[in-house]
Order: sequence, then C-alpha cells, then structure tokens
Amino acid sequence: MTFITLGVAMYHIRFISTDLAVNIADSLNIILSSCLMISLAHVYEVNREKNEERLLELAGTDKLTGLANRMRLIETFRLYAESAKRNNSALAVVLFDIDFFKNINDKHGHPVGDASLQYVAKFIKDRIRKTDLFARFGGEEFALLVAGANQEHCFNHVNSIRQQLSNLPFVYGELTIPITFSSGISMFGIDGENFDELLSNADQRLYIAKDRGRNCVVAANYQTISEAAQVPLTSS
Repeated sequence: MTFITLGVAMYHIRFISTDLAVNIADSLNIILSSCLMISLAHVYEVNREKNEERLLELAGTDKLTGLANRMRLIETFRLYAESAKRNNSALAVVLFDIDFFKNINDKHGHPVGDASLQYVAKFIKDRIRKTDLFARFGGEEFALLVAGANQEHCFNHVNSIRQQLSNLPFVYGELTIPITFSSGISMFGIDGENFDELLSNADQRLYIAKDRGRNCVVAANYQTISEAAQVPLTSS
C-alpha cells in the first residue's frame, strides 16, 4: 500500500488536473491497476513455491511405491546422524530384502512383481513410527532409519513386522503369494559413523540372514532362526 500511495501522489504532482472528477478517476485507475498487479504477483509467487516444493518432493520419492528414494534416505540420514550426535541418542539403519522376489517376477510376471513391492512397502510403512524414514533402496531392497531406539528395541520391532508379513500372504486377484523378507541391522556409533559404513554392516548381516535360510533378522547381538525357506535356495 505504501508504493500505491506514493504512486498516486507522484502521478498527481506530475499530471494534476483542475477537474476533480478526472483526478479521482485517474487515482482509482492507478490503485486498481496496482492492486491487480500485486495480486497477480502474489498468486504467481505462491504457485511457484508450491511447484518447487512439489518438484523437490517428486525428486525424493520412488515412483512405484511412493516411498522415499535413495537420495532422500541419504539426506535424511545426515540430519538424523547430527541429531543422534548432539543428543547422544540411538540411530539404526535397517536393510530389507524380499525373499525370492525373482521367483515372483519369473512365475507371475512383472505386474504382479510390482504389485508385491507396493504391498510390502505399504505393509511395513503402516507398522513404523512417523518419525522413522522408510525408503525403497533399489529393486526389491528397502531401507529404514529408526531414530531414538536401541538395538534390542529395533530388532524386536523389525522381527515383529517380519512375523506379521510371513503370516499375511499377498493376494493378487486369484493368486495368493507368501512373501517374507530378510533383514540386517546396524547401529550408528557402534557399527560406523557414516552412512556407507552402516549400510555395509547392515548389508553383511542381511546376507547372513539369507545364508541362514531367509525370513529372519540379524543384528550384532540378535538373530532369528529362519521360519520360511520353503522355496529351494536357487535365487537371491
């Protein structure tokens, strides 16, 4: 409004008329034009900010599952790690791998494989806290950041999700497909200080879980015994 007032005053100083009606009409035109330009500029700015936020969201989101992608996972880890250092609190990196996912694709086709990934993504996401970040890491692998939970709590929670998933097969049309996962857990400050170190340790434990028959969870001091392994160990 300050600029509009200054604009009207300057116009009248430069183009003042003896006709009051003309002066009023000119003033109203200036005011209305200025308000319109300000409104359009405001709408443009709001839309620009929303579009930028949307693009950033899309850039950090996996298209198939709607989960965070690897890029967002790494960025969020940095924030969580700084908080864990500052508050001397726990932070876990958990890797999940769907057991025998290749068999699902080969036997039922990629549409069923994609639907099974979406099923697992939603299943796990519905069973974690809002403060945790669940991401699709690539292919049939997922990753989870668990902040503020010690190793025992994290292990028990992941193992509980594993048990629930193994008891609730994926239903796709007339198909009923048992799905399980293997998982490895690493802890910030114990297994490493950066994401690569923690990821490497979690990945090693994930493969220990696979070697022990799949459908189990492995952490440094905890492990479950495989309950599945109903399919021959012919695929990763």
